[in-house]
Amino acid sequence: MKKQFALSVVSPLMARWGRYPKVNGRRLEGSILVSNETDNDFDLTVIMLAVNEVGRATAIGYQHFSLKKGTDDMEIPFGENLASGAYQLNVDVVAEMPDSKTIHRVRLVPEQKFQIQQGP
Repeated sequence: MKKQFALSVVSPLMARWGRYPKVNGRRLEGSILVSNETDNDFDLTVIMLAVNEVGRATAIGYQHFSLKKGTDDMEIPFGENLASGAYQLNVDVVAEMPDSKTIHRVRLVPEQKFQIQQGP
């Protein structure tokens, strides 16, 4: 006897670009959307780092808060003025559930680097 089953796999923590990163003058800015697809609240930490050609990292966004269960597409903006240079953007989203000692992690990295020019 054969039986067919359909499984739906849901990622507990979702993160995606809200406003894709862009340069606006000397400012690198954008936003991400985060979702909690579980039945538990997360202790959420989000860090946005712009790393230049010599490896110097500048935080252009940081958030730490409780992401409630069932939250869908909460927008988290980021942005900061930067010195001249070419920057790689790294966005790390870490969700902790201390009671179950569980950690979920998502990293977003755009394919291109962002060039900041010195203005007049």
